[in-house]
Amino acid sequence: MKSKPTIKIQNLIFSTMLMMAVVLVFLIATISIIVNVRSEQKNIDDNLKNVANTVASSEFVSDALTDYEQNGTTAALYLHNIKRYLINVDIISVISSDGIRCYHTNNDLIGTTYDGTDPDFETHGDIYATSDVGPSGSQRRVYAAVYDRDGNYLGFVLVVLLNQNIYRIVAKTILIHLAAAFIIMLLCVPLSSSLSKKIKSRLHGYEPDTFSDMYNVRDTIIETLYEGVVALNSEKEILFMNNVAKNMINGLEDLSDKHITTVLETGENILSIVTKRVDKLDALISYYPIKDNGKTIGVLCVLIDRTEHSKMVDDLTGVRFLVDSMRASNHDFTNKLHVILGLIQMERYDQACSYISDITMTKQVQLSNIMRFIEEPAIAALLIGKQARAAELDIAFSLESGSTLKKDQATLPMGDLITIIGNLIENSMDAIDTTNREIKNITVGIFGSEDSLLIKIDDSGPGIPDSLMPVLFDKGITTKGTGRGTGLYVVKKLVDKLGGTISVDSEVEEGTLISIWLSSGGNKNV
Repeated sequence: MKSKPTIKIQNLIFSTMLMMAVVLVFLIATISIIVNVRSEQKNIDDNLKNVANTVASSEFVSDALTDYEQNGTTAALYLHNIKRYLINVDIISVISSDGIRCYHTNNDLIGTTYDGTDPDFETHGDIYATSDVGPSGSQRRVYAAVYDRDGNYLGFVLVVLLNQNIYRIVAKTILIHLAAAFIIMLLCVPLSSSLSKKIKSRLHGYEPDTFSDMYNVRDTIIETLYEGVVALNSEKEILFMNNVAKNMINGLEDLSDKHITTVLETGENILSIVTKRVDKLDALISYYPIKDNGKTIGVLCVLIDRTEHSKMVDDLTGVRFLVDSMRASNHDFTNKLHVILGLIQMERYDQACSYISDITMTKQVQLSNIMRFIEEPAIAALLIGKQARAAELDIAFSLESGSTLKKDQATLPMGDLITIIGNLIENSMDAIDTTNREIKNITVGIFGSEDSLLIKIDDSGPGIPDSLMPVLFDKGITTKGTGRGTGLYVVKKLVDKLGGTISVDSEVEEGTLISIWLSSGGNKNV
């Protein structure tokens, strides 16, 4: 079985454009010929009538019809001179009322009896055109009545143009139009070729089948993604939305017009925006600019099911902090085992039992407080890991009374929250670990609501000197040994990105309290 030959788009466009041009030129030429032929026929009649009227109105003609013997020669000379300068007039004849040719273009017929069709002026008026057959063949003729000064009928004037000359005029008109049409069609060939090449160039040399295959592949790939994808143009009109996105949101009404406008104006990404709906899945939306030659021409919105995203973040973050917790707990547990072993070797069994009960109860209370009040698994795992790390450094780590964070209240980007809380706690532990103070403690407060979050880190470290306060959050500034580390620069940057506020209350040799307030409603990017 032979395969179907492939017709290249360039050849198809060229042949189509050329065919359209030929058909269009043919139609225009045909219409133009018909109109011009009719116009030419009217011009011929008008010309014949003007000549006939001029001759019929001449005094030489009326005088010749009144007295041919006396005025006939003068009239003949007058009419001969007129005929010499006339165009598209073959015959002029003047016939008296009694049927005698007083003048004829053919001098041999002057004085002979007119044997042609008599005019019917009563029906058609004093001047009219008609077609007839005469001695010279088929012709177009005009009759014009001649009257004397008193209005008496003297005869008539006959002006003739042979049909063969009419056909010549019409043929000339047709040839002119056909020549113009042929020239136009010749011009259409290079124009069609140029247009087909330009279109092929705009298609980057690809055939339409290739674009169709590319579209089908793209469509298939996008529809198999777990993420929702929405593409918008610069007018904020949706160009594409896959089924996952349709199940997550209700079109533009769930996409932030403010964020779309910001991306179009700045050309910068806006990541992990939370949209909450009662009848749809909660989604994290990221906005990416679509650029062409450096100009933003649209926005790509990527939507992730917040439940699945949170679960994945929880799993990854939880494992990481669980490893940290196990590492710290292993060191702490080894120390406690040494204490228990020493008590047993000293045969102080009651003290060993009491010691085991105390550390078990303390550990359970600490873990229970964190897990009961902090329902967000990732943050709870972070606090448990940091608690184990604090125990390793002999730092008392506690959760401030009243702290609470329900899972549905953690609407801010989880990665940013973990970075903020983790850096603040780590800085506090580093600062306390550099001192020889007897009291070493860190208190963490996390207070969440539906649209805001308050984070407090209070430590008994050495405090921050007043001289460092103005540059505390500058990049490269370190206070290791006097209060804080370089993590504060990262914390400040994230807090600014989330549209929150940060305050520092510190006193040298007393400690430091850092408070951060974040709100999903006032967030620049959330």
